[in-house]
Parts: sequence; structure tokens; C-alpha cells
Amino acid sequence: MAKIILDVADENLDVVQTILDNLKAGLILSQKVEKSEPKTVYTPPQNRIIREEEQMSIGRKYLNPQAFKAKLHKKV
Repeated sequence: MAKIILDVADENLDVVQTILDNLKAGLILSQKVEKSEPKTVYTPPQNRIIREEEQMSIGRKYLNPQAFKAKLHKKV
């Protein structure tokens, strides 16, 4: 028995399967489809601990006056 192996892009898989399904009955003995799942790796946006005072200011556009002064003093 001969085998034919096709590498098909994911977006063209349905078209190729339709073509193979519509061939004359008995030409293809078995048909297997192996979909490759995309491998995504989660990388956190920050690799540091977020302190409580920083967490309160994350959701706001501007810092409150006390936080702004504290931030200025930290830089010096």
C-alpha cells in the first residue's frame, strides 16, 4: 500500500479535505488529519512584585499628590 503525506496550511485544510472526500469511493482507504496546535508561551508583562501603593495608582491616569511627591523623592 502506498502513502501520500501532505503538509497543508491551516486555512486551506477544509478545502483539501473537501477535495479528498469527493474523490471516487474506494480510492482512499483511510484518511487521518493531524492538526498542529499553536504553541503559545505566557510571558508576564512585568517580572517584578507590584507593591500595594503602586497597585492603587495603576488604574488611574494621574497620581495623587502624595504619591507623586513620594515618586519624586524615590528617584533622588
